[in-house]
Amino acid sequence: MKTRIGFVSNSSSCSFVIDLNKVPDRENIKSFILENCESVTISELDEIMENGDYPELYNLVEYDDGDVMHIWVRRDEAMDDNDHLADILFEFETSDIPPKYDRHY
Repeated sequence: MKTRIGFVSNSSSCSFVIDLNKVPDRENIKSFILENCESVTISELDEIMENGDYPELYNLVEYDDGDVMHIWVRRDEAMDDNDHLADILFEFETSDIPPKYDRHY
């Protein structure tokens, strides 16, 4: 798993894990992530990676409405300093929980 501390541009995908128990204004952050990420399964991401048809920029991996959200980002160089979702991911990422999907290119 890549540990992210801030914006970097190294042309690769990355995984973020957000523990909503550690997030102030939990419901607003959760809603924002749900509205701005494509919901995908692990098998869908595997198929996409095998075919080289890369998914949306932000992908919410097998979210079950629980306390932990796993986000797989297609290309971290596409994340922008003015991107509110990127700001949320950088600020609230936890390294205490391994990502559901940690396959990267």
